[in-house]
Amino acid sequence: MLRKSRDEEIIATLLGSFLLERPIAVITSTVLDNLYDENTEDGRIADSKLKDCSDNLETLFVRTFNEIDNLCDEAAMSFSELLVGDKRKSDLFMIFFKVFLQIYFEGKAIGDYKDFAETLINAKESILNKFSETNSKAYSAENNTIKLITDLIASHLVAKEPEHNGAVKDVVERLNLSSTETSATVLN
Repeated sequence: MLRKSRDEEIIATLLGSFLLERPIAVITSTVLDNLYDENTEDGRIADSKLKDCSDNLETLFVRTFNEIDNLCDEAAMSFSELLVGDKRKSDLFMIFFKVFLQIYFEGKAIGDYKDFAETLINAKESILNKFSETNSKAYSAENNTIKLITDLIASHLVAKEPEHNGAVKDVVERLNLSSTETSATVLN
């Protein structure tokens, strides 16, 4: 698991990357500070996007985390075991998160988590090599890694089912998909 002290930084970086539509590699502490300042360009962009999607932002992030949990549950492995070991796991997690956000916005979902997990395991070395390319800048390695994972996931995607009764479905998803909540939930 990610260390608790890094959780907030990782979520802030993901949010900054999402709101500003920039690579994770360029989201520095200065950029994050600017998100809170309406007098900066980054602050105005973030403020505008938050007004447009604030109701759905938390749900979007929870669903994305749940999708990654689903994948790890089906593989019966932690994210580190599945993909990265101990090498820069928070950076690769954020890249993986961006891929899942991308497929969500394309209206798609993973059809067979177990099959996709096997694909990732078989491609683990290629993913790590692509991410660790020493001849490119961090954002290039990030984009190349996203492209590789996107290519790997493409054959495992299906069209997402239309959402009905959003609030009820969201509560059910949170209870059923989150491995920590599921193990702590008792149904009478």
